[in-house]
Order: sequence, then structure tokens, then C-alpha cells
Amino acid sequence: MEKFTDYLKEKLQNEETLIAYINEALEQYSLDHNKELFLVTLKEAIIAKGGVTKISREAHINRQHLYKMLSSKGNPSFDNVRTCIECFGITIESRGLHTLNVISPNI
Repeated sequence: MEKFTDYLKEKLQNEETLIAYINEALEQYSLDHNKELFLVTLKEAIIAKGGVTKISREAHINRQHLYKMLSSKGNPSFDNVRTCIECFGITIESRGLHTLNVISPNI
């Protein structure tokens, strides 16, 4: 039986699925400001895209700092979140005063 984490990791390899997953987390955060849920989503995406060590190197963020940033008590800067997301090959754009969306730069 396949574990959910393995299933999610496989599905997040698809760029459209990854974008939809992160966009949903951003939208949910804009509604309830549940930072912990957003950080879980970001952590799952980081794991799916190669893991904390790989992304910390690409993002030029200390690995221990990235682990702390993604913890339930983490308080990452917007720049660090944006940098991690850009390591996935996608970017964040503003779609109005209160709306952020993740998009593929290939669109």
C-alpha cells in the first residue's frame, strides 16, 4: 500500500499540480492566517522537489535555518518563502491588493 506522503511527493513532481497546491495554501492563508498549515504545505513541496538539503543549497539558506523556518514555530520572511518557491522553477506574482498566485515562468 502506497503511503500518502509518497503519493503526494509523486503528484507534486507535476508543475501544474505543484502550482495548484501552493496556490491553494496561499489562498487558505489569506483567509485564516494559519501560518502552520502554509508551512506544512511548503515543507511537503520542498521534500517533493528534492529535500531540505537540496533546496537550502539552491536558495542559499542555511539548512538548519530552513528546518527552523519550516517548523511549527517557524517565522520565515517573505523573501525566504519566495526564494524557496523559486527553487521549484515557479514564481509568485501579485494579482491585486490581497492576492498572491504562484505561476510558471513559462506561461
